[in-house]
Amino acid sequence: MAVSITGRHGWSDGTWAYLNDPRMPAMEHGWKLHVSARPGDLDTVIRLVLPVLSRHVCHAKFARDAETLRRLNSGVVSAGAVGKAITVYPAAGAVVEVARELVAVLRDREGPRVVSDRRVDPRAPVYYRYGPFTGDYRTGRSGRLESVIDRAGRPDLRRSGRRPLPVPALGRGPLRERHRTW
Repeated sequence: MAVSITGRHGWSDGTWAYLNDPRMPAMEHGWKLHVSARPGDLDTVIRLVLPVLSRHVCHAKFARDAETLRRLNSGVVSAGAVGKAITVYPAAGAVVEVARELVAVLRDREGPRVVSDRRVDPRAPVYYRYGPFTGDYRTGRSGRLESVIDRAGRPDLRRSGRRPLPVPALGRGPLRERHRTW
C-alpha cells in the first residue's frame, strides 16, 4: 500500500515507507509511538492511522508491505523490530494527543507486543518510549557500534528489545498516568 499525506515528503527503502512533515522541528530524540499490527491487517491499520497523522505535525515510517511486516514480526531482523508496523515521531507537545487519537481508531485491534516500549492503553496496539529520532552511532567500549541518543554521545541503553530506554529527567513520561482515563 502506498502511503501519502498531502504536504508530506515521502520515499521508501527496502523495509520502510517514510513520510516527513516539513513543519516538524529538528529533533535528535524524543517520545516516539509504535503501532503494532499483523501482516494481514497492515493495509487496514495504515488506512486508520493516516487521517490521525494528517492532523498533527510528525514524521512517520511504515512497514513497506505485509511480507516485510511478516519478516519484522518474526524476530529474524531483530527482536527489537517485532510489532513495529508503524513508528510515529510526533512534535514534542503533540505526543499525548496523537497517542490518544491512535488508541481511539485502533481500539480492539491486535498486534504483537513491542517489548522495548510501554503500552499506551491495554485495548489498543499503540506503544511509546523515549528514544533517538536519528540514526547516530559511535564505537562502544567493546569495539561494536552502538546507537547514541544525542550529539553529546549518550548511549541508547536498550538491549535488543528487553527494556525501555531510561526516561530523561522529564519524569515517568507523558502517557504513564493519563492512559488509564482514556
